[in-house]
Amino acid sequence: MDILPEIRQLYIKYLNGETTVDDEALLSRQLLNRPDCKTLMSQWEQEWKRTYVPSANAQSMWERLEAKLSMCDNSLKKRLSFSHTLLYMRRIAAVLLFMLISSLVTYLVVSQRPQQYYVSSAPLGGKSMVTLPDGSRVWLNAGSTPRNSNLYNDDNRSVELDGEGYFEITKHNGKPFSVAANGSDIVVHGTKFDVSAYRDDAENKVSLFEGSVTVSNRTSSLTLKPNEEVSVNRQSGVIIKRTMTDRANAWKDGIINYSSIKFEYLAKILSRKYAVNIIIMDPALRNYCFNISMRNKETVSEILDILSNIKPFSYERRNDTIYIK
Repeated sequence: MDILPEIRQLYIKYLNGETTVDDEALLSRQLLNRPDCKTLMSQWEQEWKRTYVPSANAQSMWERLEAKLSMCDNSLKKRLSFSHTLLYMRRIAAVLLFMLISSLVTYLVVSQRPQQYYVSSAPLGGKSMVTLPDGSRVWLNAGSTPRNSNLYNDDNRSVELDGEGYFEITKHNGKPFSVAANGSDIVVHGTKFDVSAYRDDAENKVSLFEGSVTVSNRTSSLTLKPNEEVSVNRQSGVIIKRTMTDRANAWKDGIINYSSIKFEYLAKILSRKYAVNIIIMDPALRNYCFNISMRNKETVSEILDILSNIKPFSYERRNDTIYIK
């Protein structure tokens, strides 16, 4: 059944100022379902202009108002046209109605848009930086992959991270920013912080430089102040908070700086930084702790030579794999 004549009649009533609030709601819904709504509205308005004649009562009211205006100000000598003025007002109303319908269409299209994800990455042996739609920036350490939804906006400022990233988050009308990182959830309130959450690590680490963050998992939750950090054991769920002793984002500037780090963790860091696979064959070496501070100038062989002078070991390289004995 073609309901177009009914829609047209309702629109003419709207132009005549005869519709109720319910009529206007019905008209909006009917026009939303038609891709040719703009063309129809323009066509019906032209037809209305050619046939519209104001009622005698409306014309009389307008003439009395015009006479009063002329009495108040002698400059109002030029006779105003009621029909032209009312036509102008109706055209404005029609434009406003179309703007409302267009806004509703845009809202429906955006709200029903399928969710997709944008994925960035920093390759092994490299680093990168990405800027999020709200202007927040994320520096990515080697082998890191963040992703965010195409629906990312002021009400949905969330990112997923596998790897390590240093975040500088912009403030947006009090809307929080969040990071989901391999079992840890970080809620942020305009701040600078570092998250290390590689898939093959046993724990996640969050270090705060400015602002405030809340770190939580399935068992507990902790809020950090600047210069504090937490480690989250993925298996047990235990969260430990402590004062930051090493600058957690030193990697961003090409610096390796640890006051006490187990060899097995250092081997993973070096593997990602230099795009190699370091395997420690001797179990006793894995738990040995090094104090190390180096810049981005050393090769992986030079670093291993320095470490072997501190704690004796030998190593053998076969293509991209280094065996430590």
